[in-house]
Parts: sequence; structure tokens; C-alpha cells
Amino acid sequence: MRSSVDRNPALTNRPRTLRAFTLVELLVVIGIIAVLIGILLPALGKARGRAQTIACMSNLKQILTACVQYQVEYKGVYPYGFAFNQQKPDTGRPSGADSSYITWFSSLDKYMTSKATEVIPYPDGVNTGFIDGHTRRKFSKAFQCPVVDTGTFKQAVHYWNHGVVMPHMPLELPQINRLGGTIPAIRAGAKVNQVYPETALFWDAPLYSSAEDTVPSMFWATEGGQAGLFLICTQIDDNQPALSSEHGLLCHPEETGRRFRGPTADRFAGNADPMLDTRGPIAWVSDGFIQSIVSDYPTANADFGGGTVWNIGNPRWRHNGLGCNVAFADGSVRTLFLNPRRSVAGSGVKTFLDNDFRRYMLMTKWPQGIRDTGTGG
Repeated sequence: MRSSVDRNPALTNRPRTLRAFTLVELLVVIGIIAVLIGILLPALGKARGRAQTIACMSNLKQILTACVQYQVEYKGVYPYGFAFNQQKPDTGRPSGADSSYITWFSSLDKYMTSKATEVIPYPDGVNTGFIDGHTRRKFSKAFQCPVVDTGTFKQAVHYWNHGVVMPHMPLELPQINRLGGTIPAIRAGAKVNQVYPETALFWDAPLYSSAEDTVPSMFWATEGGQAGLFLICTQIDDNQPALSSEHGLLCHPEETGRRFRGPTADRFAGNADPMLDTRGPIAWVSDGFIQSIVSDYPTANADFGGGTVWNIGNPRWRHNGLGCNVAFADGSVRTLFLNPRRSVAGSGVKTFLDNDFRRYMLMTKWPQGIRDTGTGG
């Protein structure tokens, strides 16, 4: 039976004609794709950076939670920043052949890693070629900032601690004994009621590319004229004309007025020098000042591949928009920012950069029964 529609064989066998894109059309499409990529990539980069910032803040929240657990177990006291497990009461140095040590991160890691303890054995059967507290122990990943390239910077801990709230005993004990009771006798971590809610406890810190994965934190060093090597207290706030005459906010136990503040014992409150006023920014030396000392120094806000590391424990502004994540005593975690376009003049070096990290964030309550010695103005 024939179909009701007759087919023309000539039409049925005619080859199909396909229309191709012209060169102009292809160029237009490629141009549109390039524009879209140009628009989307920065947005994706910002989104990725923001996600990393949030992940870092989550890490610091976990560290704060472990800190609270420590305080519950030890009746409201913060951990040591650094102490040898068996220390001499006058120097804080090891009292015998045992050089095992305790740090803020090992104390908190006890609540974050199964079967972890506060004490880190040292030496631990490894040799990195440096005196750096190397250990085979694996710490919680919460101590590593997600922005950091861990293939280049292998050390286990990327954050630093407040060295007065969590004291470093080889620094504290010699000064306590030398000055004969004129400074607070800090022999253990601060009590919870000795810090302000806005006291900064932990923050992003610079890293060192020569550190192996068996190195938990930045290399040990000497500090404050004290003999021996230990995990040092941060040297934030050098407001002197030369590095040789620095008077750090935290690393000098004799500088009581730079460590503590209170309603009747705050010598620097309202000071005309913004580098001394408790509301002023933490002194952060400009790149220009650093390179005026040694031309090939890295920038002030840098991790290190070699050479002199002089800003151990300072804030590392590594998050979007030169931000540093900081964990506070009230349980909050905030991103503080460095302002590279605005310098703040002080009585010492006049090239410090403005930033959100203020002096009062590093000062704890004035200890009862301790007078202000008037040093360190």
C-alpha cells in the first residue's frame, strides 16, 4: 500500500547542508568566555579565601574549647606557654638530664588528640640539625592554618600564644629572682579572673620553611638576655629607635606597665604617644624600616625561607585583605587587619603601620599587691 505522501527521490537523496560558525562569531564567543572567566575567577578566589579564613577561625575555636577543658581540669588556670618538665626554680632551665618540656599546644592537644599528654620528650630520636624541640609526636590538625602551604611550611603549629597569660618559665623565673619581688611572681598560667574578656590568647604567627615536620613550633631561641634556648615569648611592640634597645610588650617581665592595666594602675592610659596609649595599635614596623637595616630582609608580614627571624610570635596577616585571626578570652575569634597605607608616629621609630591589634588586647589585669616600678616608659 502506498503512502498518502509521495516522496521525491531527488529530494530524499540530496545531501544536507551544515552551517558552520564564522571566524567573527568564534571570536565573539571566546571573548564572552574570557570576560566571564575574568569576572568569576576573582569572585571564586575571594570565596576560597573566605572559606579558608572561616576554617582557620574554626581551628582557633577548637583551641579555645580545649583551653576551657584545661581550665576545668586545673581549677581555672591557663596552661604554661613553655616550661621544662623538670625545671630549676631559679632559672627555669632543666634540673637534670631530662629536657622534656611542656607547651601551651601540647597541654591543649591532650584534649584534641587521643592518648596525647602534656609532656613532649626531648630529644626524641630525631635530629633536624637545629635545637628546635623536634619530636615524632603528631599534633591535631587544628593547630595548622588552612591558608598555609604545608608542603613548604611543615611545622605542626601555626599559631602563637599570649606569653603573660601562658608564661614561658625560662624567661620569667630569672627575672623574678633578679629583681627581688618588684615584679609579679608569675610561676604558673594566669587565672581566668586575671584576664579581660578582650585579652587576645592565640593568633596567626609567622612560619619558617626550614622547619621539618618533626618541629612542632618556631625554633627555640634566647630572649630577654636569658641564657639557654626555649620556645620564646612573642616580641610584639618594639617601640625603640633600634632593635638592640627593644622593650617588647610581653617579653620583658620587668616592664610591668606594658603587661598589665587596671583602673588605678594604668600608667599609659591616655598617653599622647599612640604607641604607648593602651588604645593605640601594636607597633608593627614598616617594610621600609626593615629594609633600611638590611636590604634583603623579608617584609614585616612574611614567612621565612632563611636568614634572621626577628619577629617570632608577631601577628601574621595572611588572610584576605591582610587579616590575622585572633582568639580572645571571651571565646570569640575575630579577624584583625593591618593597614599598610597608614603609618602611626610614636616616640621611638616613626614608621609603624596602623592595625586593628590594639595594646589593651595584650594587657591583663594588674596583679594585686604589685606596685608599678615606673620602668619601660
